[in-house]
Amino acid sequence: LAENAGAAATTATVTRSTADTTTVLTVTLTNGDDTEISIPATVTIPADQASGVTSWQTGRHEPAR
Repeated sequence: LAENAGAAATTATVTRSTADTTTVLTVTLTNGDDTEISIPATVTIPADQASGVTSWQTGRHEPAR
């Protein structure tokens, strides 16, 4: 990914690990280095859906010191 790709640099699809889609599922995401990429804290997979999609943003860097 280019560091200056911006707000919709890439998308990610989160898929349920079970076949049961009867309820909403909120998945918690973690990021080991938010100076390189910004991801949301959670992705919600709606009821009756197998997956949910989110956008990731690049180009977040710590200010110069």
